[in-house]
Amino acid sequence: MCAASKEPRASQVLFGGKDVLKASAGTKLRIDGELSEVLCELAKSSELFLITQTDDDEVERLVVDALETSGVFAAGMNRLVG
Repeated sequence: MCAASKEPRASQVLFGGKDVLKASAGTKLRIDGELSEVLCELAKSSELFLITQTDDDEVERLVVDALETSGVFAAGMNRLVG
């Protein structure tokens, strides 16, 4: 089941395009509830792959954790990490 975020909007992080994320102590990514629902619906109905590029393992872990928490993998998104 997809998890909609209940945290205040100011604490959520949604990035894309040429945005750069640097991992630091306490950094946590959250996928906006509306985006999470869309990704989950796509994952349920199609073969969904999300391609990201990270500079280090810590940022990759943050992205994977955000996807896991949002329920996208549970909804059926392919999990190819590494």
